[in-house]
Amino acid sequence: MAIDPPSLPVTDDLLVVPQEPATDALYVHVPFCTHKCPYCAFACTDEYEYSDFDRFHDGIDQELRLRTSHQGRRQLKTLYYGGGTPSALGARGLRRLTRSVEGRFDLSSLSEFTVELNPGQVDDVMAVELASLRVDRTSLGAQTFHQEHLKRLGRDHEIPDVERSLRALTAVGIEAVNIDLMYALPLQTTTEFVEDLKTALDLGAVHLSLYALEFEPSTPFGRAKANGKMIPTDDGIAADMFLRAREVCAEYGLHWYEVSNFARPGFESRHNQAYWENRPYVGIGPGAYGRIADIRYRNATETTPWHQALQQGRDPAVEKDLLTDEIDAIETLVAGLRTRAGVRWPEPPGVRNWEHREKTAKKLADEGLAVLTEQRFHLTVRGMLVLDSILLRFLPTSDDAT
Repeated sequence: MAIDPPSLPVTDDLLVVPQEPATDALYVHVPFCTHKCPYCAFACTDEYEYSDFDRFHDGIDQELRLRTSHQGRRQLKTLYYGGGTPSALGARGLRRLTRSVEGRFDLSSLSEFTVELNPGQVDDVMAVELASLRVDRTSLGAQTFHQEHLKRLGRDHEIPDVERSLRALTAVGIEAVNIDLMYALPLQTTTEFVEDLKTALDLGAVHLSLYALEFEPSTPFGRAKANGKMIPTDDGIAADMFLRAREVCAEYGLHWYEVSNFARPGFESRHNQAYWENRPYVGIGPGAYGRIADIRYRNATETTPWHQALQQGRDPAVEKDLLTDEIDAIETLVAGLRTRAGVRWPEPPGVRNWEHREKTAKKLADEGLAVLTEQRFHLTVRGMLVLDSILLRFLPTSDDAT
């Protein structure tokens, strides 16, 4: 949530990773899902054939080669496979994908290698393969442990799959397992959500990502809301669920370190720090976002145009935005305020509209929504509950722009 950056002409000129400054985070978007959930607005599809996998892998090889053509085999610190559902590729597909990445990046010094998984696709063979690839962190999309809510969400796994998956992963030494849970679901009670939390934590999850259900207009859920067939959970109930999550996680030894994320000490997501600190990272695959130097880009969402562009030696990005110093400062603030640590304060000298942000920060502190010290600025729990409205207050007004 920030001011709109200047859009750059979408040309065939490739965005390539520069030699300096170093970019040490790589995100690979896998767009395949066995079933697309009715609330999902991510770039993914459940309409594919196995031949699409070959085209995907071929495109990944080409995009890796083209985006890294100006660098040697640089070391990566974090690698993340997201989607979609990376586990839809199967064990062999994940190995092929990792070999492609290893062809362009040195993975010997990875501090974190994360793969998102559908609990219904994890068995002992998959777990052994992940361990052999040196995956050390996984994320299971459980969403809920109540059958009626799981069915309403359109998930294609069964509740016992989550425990079976977690046991298979920990048996091969992958202990850093995150479980995704959703709350503020239609007809869900706070008691049911607390039961979901405790079930996940009793299973041994060391990290939880908690997301309130959103009704994106382009989704079946969004259309059902617009037609009055689905009613969102009251904001007060959603806030109560969030506050109860903090209490339950604290009881189990997980601390709250980002608006949606809780972890045992030492199990925080390292890759996501690149996003929260607004640092450059390489994003590849159909629908992937990335940031190279001062340009943010988004690849074509559909696999076919993404692959065709790469075959022709063209950049598959369909959007490119220039991040000026002013926009970069705002986006760093917006991303950083999602975390409990907040952002460094004051901002570097010479950034435009600093007075407006300083005035806003002081007012938020006076209202009890933030804490402002000589070195840091972060939101309180009350502030996190109204995060979106707070971020809007930092955007420049028409008066600031004159």
